[in-house]
This record gives sequence, structure tokens and C-alpha cells, in this order.
Amino acid sequence: MAFRSDAQQLAVVTPNRMMTLWNTADPAEPRRLGRFRYGRGIYAAAWNPVAVSLLATASVDGMTTVWRFLDDRQPEQLAAWQSPVTAQHIGWSPAGQWVFSVAPSGVASVWDMRSSYNVGQADLTGGRQVVAVYGVDDTIVVIAEDGWARWWSPRTRTGEWVRLTGAPVRACAHAGGLLVVTGVDGTLACFDARLDPAGELRVDHTQTYAVACTGDGRLVIAFGSGNVVAIGSDGDILWQLDAGPLTMVGVAIAGDLVAIGSGTARPYLVSLATGAALGGTGSGL
Repeated sequence: MAFRSDAQQLAVVTPNRMMTLWNTADPAEPRRLGRFRYGRGIYAAAWNPVAVSLLATASVDGMTTVWRFLDDRQPEQLAAWQSPVTAQHIGWSPAGQWVFSVAPSGVASVWDMRSSYNVGQADLTGGRQVVAVYGVDDTIVVIAEDGWARWWSPRTRTGEWVRLTGAPVRACAHAGGLLVVTGVDGTLACFDARLDPAGELRVDHTQTYAVACTGDGRLVIAFGSGNVVAIGSDGDILWQLDAGPLTMVGVAIAGDLVAIGSGTARPYLVSLATGAALGGTGSGL
């Protein structure tokens, strides 16, 4: 799931490859704008960090597509590219000019939005399974399931592998210069923009489903049981809540707003500062 940077809209991709778009301008009354299915379905979606109306999707048929969503109008397709391998991860460079998609096998493609030029393609992992990707300046960082990571600059070279965790990775989050990686052993490790260690925590639950973070080090962790925990930048617990019997599809943060996603139900919206419910019920519409 992905928040628009201004927290006005939320895109939720469900296991059936449908994308639901929510208007979250009024967190107390999130409003469904529509459900979308492109080709044979959508794997992932990411909002442009600068041009807030642009949303990129990676679809089952291998297409990377950029859409413009304005108000309640039908989305406008701005660009589409065919990836050599079906991608399940998608993102933007921080400046919003490049859009990239990465297959689970590590094959990555990067396009320039202004020129539609293919900036580069590469096999980044040699078959290692990718669990997360994100952009830093003009580089792309891939996190492999086995706990290793590396960066790639399409215009220069590919970096060396860096060991992040000693256990397989369950979930990742990135914001600003912070990377958070949770392992299946309950370890939660933080890294800076250069992938140097920046701290480590242990969480009671090992069944971490999803994690989100802010650039100043605050974390929200969702567990398969429906429990959600927020941790401050000092490592102390800010709040805990039971989101109930949700079919978890992710957690996202924008400003002081936290969204806990669940299928086609309203997103469960809470305050990052207090955990107080703002909107959404977790129940069907």
C-alpha cells in the first residue's frame, strides 16, 4: 500500500491484484474513489514523491505504467513500458524523474519520465529473491530475502553486496535516509543511506507482517495477529493497538497519519503520535 506524499490519497493493492484508491483528505471519513485493474492485475503501486498526482504501477503482464489521478476523474495513462521480466516491485527516484521496476529475480529496469528513455536494465541479484527496493539520489537499492543488499547506479556501476541481517528478511521500510529491515527471528535493524548500521531492536513477535517508518526514526510495525505497535526514535513504545481481524495488506505513514490496509475494507487510519483512531473501521463497506 502507498500513501501520496501529501496524505490526501492512499493506494491499496490486494492479493487478488486489484488496486483500490482512497481519498484520505478527511481521515475520519476515508472515501473510496474506485477500484482499478490493469491488464491481468496489478502487483504494486508507488506515488511520485514530487508530482503528487502521478502513480506508477507494476502489472502482471509485465507493464510498468504511469497514471495521473486528478480528483474523482478517471485516471489518465501517461506512459507505459514493457519490462523484460514481470516486475513485482516499483518505485521512483527521490527527484521524481525516474521510475523503476524490479522483478523478484532481481532484473531491474529504469525509465526517464520526461523523455521515456530507458536509462538502464540489469540483473542485480543473480537469482536472489528480492523483497524490497527503493531509490536514493540516482541509485536503486535492492534488498534480498536472504538478508543481503546492494545498490545500482544505471549511469555508472553496481555496488558490492552488503550483509544486513543474519536471518531471512520478512519486511522492509525506507524513508529519508533510513532503512528498516525486520528478520524472521524478530530482529529489527536500522541502516543509514550508505547501508551502515544505525541501530537494532528486538520485537516480541516474530511474525512481522509489515513495517513503515519516518525519516526521523519512528516505526510502525504490524503483526499477522492484527497487533500494531509504534516505536519512537528513542526505541520506546509510543502506543499499541489491536486492529482486529483484518486481512493485512500493509501499513503506510504520511505526516501524522498511519494507514493499516485490509483488502477492500476501509483503511484503518490512526494518529502516528497517539494511535488514536481517526477513520476507517476495518469492516466491509
